[in-house]
Amino acid sequence: MLRRFLLASLLIAMPLALCAGDLTLAGSDLLRPALEPVLAAGTGSAGRPLRLRLEGSRPGLQDLRSGKADLAVLTFAPNEPLPDTEFSLVPLAYQVVVVAVTASNPIRQLSYGQLAGLFGEKEQGNHRLWGDLGATGVWKEKSVTLNTVDSPGTLALDFFRFTVLRVPQLKPTMVVHRSLDELSSRVRGDDTCIGLFPSLPSDTSGMHVLLVSRDEKDVAFGPTPENIQSGDYPLRLPFYIVFKPERAAQLSSAVAELLGDTVAAELTKQGYVAVSANARSEALRGLGAK
Repeated sequence: MLRRFLLASLLIAMPLALCAGDLTLAGSDLLRPALEPVLAAGTGSAGRPLRLRLEGSRPGLQDLRSGKADLAVLTFAPNEPLPDTEFSLVPLAYQVVVVAVTASNPIRQLSYGQLAGLFGEKEQGNHRLWGDLGATGVWKEKSVTLNTVDSPGTLALDFFRFTVLRVPQLKPTMVVHRSLDELSSRVRGDDTCIGLFPSLPSDTSGMHVLLVSRDEKDVAFGPTPENIQSGDYPLRLPFYIVFKPERAAQLSSAVAELLGDTVAAELTKQGYVAVSANARSEALRGLGAK
């Protein structure tokens, strides 16, 4: 009788143990191209399968709250309060918007107000000439031509519209290129051009990446990895690993895999700026991960 009881208990417990071994990662579908090759068929550092449920940041947050997901990769609207009293948030990567001009252009920095006057259709200012932005000499009367790239797999243009512009409507005169290479080529070769990039250009030869400030009185910063991570460079949208703090120890291996070099390399390939190796290591030490 005792043997039967022990066997029955073991059989009942087995499905529970198997279920407990699976972890579900919910969140942003934008990160799927970077995460799926690394995580979809593999297992975490502790050998626990990590199932992907990447259907968007909003559904991912709901899945966390309802218990349908163990952890999530999420981004939040620029003015949206972070749920940092409810969850632990560990920075994973950044979507970065970059503004660039040809190398001979004398303009080196712009504020949000100046960018709004350039790119916004219904802003207080309407900058059409480089002289409107402080250029002198032969540049004063040169017109500004607006250029960007079609980037449906990113939030770059929406982020720019809702962060920089008072009324989130871009000028219809902006030229939309088919690829980053095409946009870069136009910026290098046309001295009237200003390019709005959804990521850091891989090759900045022949162009200047502009410093950006929120206000004209603020110090302007360039999109270096340090400035992006600290938030000094303002045109960056963070993506976080999000989970309930009481589960930190249980999820540390899964978080360690998300913060690993392989995922960071894939994120970089997809145009994101991964959190630095030092910051990732520090975050893992805080979780007690090995």
